[in-house]
Amino acid sequence: MPLKHNHTHRELEEKLHLISRENELLAESAELAVLLKIALEKINSAKTPSGLITTILERVCLTQDLCLGLCGSLTDDDLHLLSAYSAHCKNPKADQAMPLHPQLRRQLEKAPCIITGNDDFVVPDLTLDTVTIVPTWIAAVPFENKTTRSGLFLFATQADEPPPATLSLDLLQQIIDMTAVKLDQLLLVDELRALNAELDQRVADRTDELHRSNQRLKLAIAQREQSESALKEQVTVFRLGAEIGKALSQSDDLAAMTQKCCQALVDYLGAAFARIWLFNPAEKMLELNASAGQYTHLDGKHSRIRIGQLKIGHIGAERAAYLSNDISNDKKIDDAEWARRNGFVSFAGHPLVVADRLIGVIALFSQEPLSRINSTALGSVADQIAIGIDRKKAGAALVESESRYRSLVEVSPEAILVHTEDVIVFINQKGLDLFGAQKREEIVGRSIFDFIHPDDRALTKERIDRMLAHRTQLEPVEKRCLRLDGRIMDVEATGVFTVYMDKPSVLGVVRDITPKKRALADKQKLERQLQHAQKMEAIGTLAGGIAHDFNNLMMGIQGRASLMLMDCEPDSTFQRHLTGIEEHVKSAVHLTNQLLGFARDGKHEVAPLNLNQVVEHQTDLFGRTHKEIRIHLAFATDLQCIEADAGQLKQVILNLYLNALQAMPDGGDIRVKTRNMSLSRRKTQPYNLPAGDYVKLSITDAGTGMDAAVRRRIFEPFFTTKELGRGTGLGLASVYAIINNHRGFIEVSSVKGQGSTFDIYLPATDKSERPQVQGYTQTCNLRNNGGGTILLVDDETMIIDVAKELLTRLGYVVIPALNGKDAVRRFQGNRDKIDLVILDMVMPDMGGGQVYDELRRLDPQVKVLLSSGYNIDGQAEKIIKRGCNGFIQKPYSLQPLADKICSVLRC
Repeated sequence: MPLKHNHTHRELEEKLHLISRENELLAESAELAVLLKIALEKINSAKTPSGLITTILERVCLTQDLCLGLCGSLTDDDLHLLSAYSAHCKNPKADQAMPLHPQLRRQLEKAPCIITGNDDFVVPDLTLDTVTIVPTWIAAVPFENKTTRSGLFLFATQADEPPPATLSLDLLQQIIDMTAVKLDQLLLVDELRALNAELDQRVADRTDELHRSNQRLKLAIAQREQSESALKEQVTVFRLGAEIGKALSQSDDLAAMTQKCCQALVDYLGAAFARIWLFNPAEKMLELNASAGQYTHLDGKHSRIRIGQLKIGHIGAERAAYLSNDISNDKKIDDAEWARRNGFVSFAGHPLVVADRLIGVIALFSQEPLSRINSTALGSVADQIAIGIDRKKAGAALVESESRYRSLVEVSPEAILVHTEDVIVFINQKGLDLFGAQKREEIVGRSIFDFIHPDDRALTKERIDRMLAHRTQLEPVEKRCLRLDGRIMDVEATGVFTVYMDKPSVLGVVRDITPKKRALADKQKLERQLQHAQKMEAIGTLAGGIAHDFNNLMMGIQGRASLMLMDCEPDSTFQRHLTGIEEHVKSAVHLTNQLLGFARDGKHEVAPLNLNQVVEHQTDLFGRTHKEIRIHLAFATDLQCIEADAGQLKQVILNLYLNALQAMPDGGDIRVKTRNMSLSRRKTQPYNLPAGDYVKLSITDAGTGMDAAVRRRIFEPFFTTKELGRGTGLGLASVYAIINNHRGFIEVSSVKGQGSTFDIYLPATDKSERPQVQGYTQTCNLRNNGGGTILLVDDETMIIDVAKELLTRLGYVVIPALNGKDAVRRFQGNRDKIDLVILDMVMPDMGGGQVYDELRRLDPQVKVLLSSGYNIDGQAEKIIKRGCNGFIQKPYSLQPLADKICSVLRC
């Protein structure tokens, strides 16, 4: 029984313990329920998030008799306090960072927990402001909400007691979760309030903005309306400017251009009519040039307006624009009544000025007010029109200038060309002619050096480079250029720097000086010929005087030798000496005859003859004695006659043959050719001879030839290339003189070692050749002449004495006369007795020609034989042409004298 009692007692104790435990649990549950109820009430009554958190901390701590409650947001390393409750610290400050122990961090990742100071955990110290709390344990409950995201509630106490039994983590978790929900609600409400407030503010701001926008829109609409109106005006101005530009650029002449400008003003500015006056600076007058619209005429009282008169004239004088929209009441506007009558209300005028130069005035009248922009438009196009008119005038002047320049360039007597980078880009007509081109394409595009002689290209290149480098003009220079056909011409060229087609270029002026140089050469040749002629004339005058006196002396010697031979026996020892004297006299006479060749008009007996016959005769004579020379004749069959002294021409041919012989000492060929020639003035001018028909005689040898120095002197008297004593140097000089006296000329061409050619030109004549008098086959008998009376006229006593005795020996009665007057007197007294007059040609006071004329006057049938040692000024030829019967050259011997007298008396 006791066992059962004991057992029952234990059961009762256990039941009491259980009942007690259940009571405790019930009390604890009641306390927790109260706590939950209180927390729920606080949660529901909370108005702000901060108040809610603070109330929950306070209620939990007070209900559970805790000394500390904290709430904060979790970061990686710290707990950032949002609110706190402490029994040890009054009004603890939140918003501070508190270190969070890593163990606590790791535990919270699992579930809510209570951390005590056992072996696994270390309860951290908690610091609030300056108070440090060392808790015995810590209850930690995590939470999440919209704002905090991740947060933590901490509860702790410093007592050594364990956590109260009523402290339930589940309850705390439940309270904290409800708190988090409520917190989100409060935060959402705050956010909504904030959003509503923000929305209200935005609505208010937007309303204000819309109001302001509405005001701005109204202003913009007004401005746009103004802008559209201005844009329309600007478009009108733009179109007007474009139309004006078109008129300025496309019009052919000034009148058409200004008329189109006026029409554009009428069309685009709504003007009733528009006009343009151009300024005439010479007369200081504005002249109406164009009118469009209501009035198109250009005449009338306003067609010419003086500067300073009327409003138009004042605009021109003051060079200031003028605008009026009430012209009927504007005292500055002329003809206001006219404007009112025609309904014109506005006027605008603008000067046309370019670079401070008055070009003209533009004006328009309108029946509507003109806006400011229209006035501005008029001003802008006025400047445009002014520039256009000025350019058109300048262009016309430039065209005229270019036309004049081109005309001057094209008609210039000089060749003008432009070359750029050594390439010819322009050449005038004279240049084409100069270089022998028909088209510009033959020259333009080619290098300038194609037309420069190779020897002159380096100098030309140097001059061009210098000209381009210094941009200057160079002095003229003579050089040689090449024609397209390859011919060389002498030119004088100069150049000046210019710009052609925006490139540095050279403008060259080229003058053909080939004719000038030829003329200069001809002049120099003529001067040399003139000097030679003057020298030859001086020598001829001297030679004539010497020959005259010398022949008179030779006449004395010859005459007396002839007389002595008549008295000398044939076998006398003196006959040989006298004959030798006569031979020496003949040699002296030959020398004298050569001297006479230099005498002016030294030809004596001139007659028409055929040059072929003279050449052929001399060729036969020369060929007989010089067999080593072969002479080839090529005669013109229709050769014209010439008027010449046959004897002198024979001497010319003989001298040329001898000259050829000396040039060919070993023999050779001489080629002789005759032909008819018609010579131009250019050919004969250097010799001062007329152009016309000539006979040409060419004698060519194959001898040693001559160099230029010898050629220049071959016709000089006494010049010879022979050794001293081997020649007189008179042969070719006499040839030159004889040809010159026959009004002809001679040219020589020769090259050293290649022979020489002498070309002789003698004037042709229409006269026929005279039959040649062959003379008598039998000479007159000196012992039986038949007699007669001869009037012997000479101013030399020596000649009178010798000739008288010669004539006496021939059986003639001689009447001597020592001068011309004495001869006429004696002829008058013995006219019936005198059979022949031997008349000296050169006498003082009364020359032979005068005596002859007087004798013919006294007796037209008188027979006269001229006698002279010198045919001065061609008197013998002149007297013979007047009918004289014959001529005998002094000195003469007895037999030639007798033969001549017989010939005259018997003719």
